[in-house]
Amino acid sequence: MKKEDLIEVVSRWTKAELYNRVGDGHTIWAPSALVSWGFSEEWVEKLTKKHTSGIDFMEKLYNEKGPVDYIVGVYSGLFADKLAQGVGANTDKAYQYFGRGKTAQAIAEAVEKVVRKFDQTDSKADKILQKNSSKYLDLAGSRAVG
Repeated sequence: MKKEDLIEVVSRWTKAELYNRVGDGHTIWAPSALVSWGFSEEWVEKLTKKHTSGIDFMEKLYNEKGPVDYIVGVYSGLFADKLAQGVGANTDKAYQYFGRGKTAQAIAEAVEKVVRKFDQTDSKADKILQKNSSKYLDLAGSRAVG
């Protein structure tokens, strides 16, 4: 997928969706989930791998039914990396952290910076952002309390 296509997909997501999908660091996503989010089957196929359970508790993989020997899917860390590379996000800060979760959160932040505040000199991306700008609001922060 081209940079503009990746930005188009992510620009449709709410802030919560972006951080849940990119800022995880542990999940193995079903390929069909990524396709349903708007990524091409070809792009997702390149990220799809067979992940095998280990012997120790911390190495075990689980699905909704319990422990499994393997899962075929897209590791969220690889997904975050490839998405960040694809949109041209600066992920240098992300790799200063220890731990998959914190690294993934920093990658999500880097992706958000590109997608939400894209360089104005890129007119194609700017048009995409303008078209989807109403979806950029963090609705949770705008709710009245009472």
